[in-house]
Amino acid sequence: MKFISSQCYLNIGLEAIILVRVSSSFQGNIEKVLKISGVKKVYELTGDIDLLIEVEASSETDLRRIVDEILNIKGVESTDTRVILSRMVK
Repeated sequence: MKFISSQCYLNIGLEAIILVRVSSSFQGNIEKVLKISGVKKVYELTGDIDLLIEVEASSETDLRRIVDEILNIKGVESTDTRVILSRMVK
């Protein structure tokens, strides 16, 4: 197993996971999330977190922009952002 820095692996500034809680008024807005520049994947989840969003950002400022755009979508109640420091590759 090999550890690789997220920045080296992707050759970008930052990779992050954004955990999102939404209300019922969010229905049908996943397409809006996918249109945000930097959003790579969106997963719908069971449990207390509704969405897991994988993003790539060129800088901390760019990551802030992505989070702000997500928060501005109707029905998004809260976000919790986690920057990926490294990943394990088999």
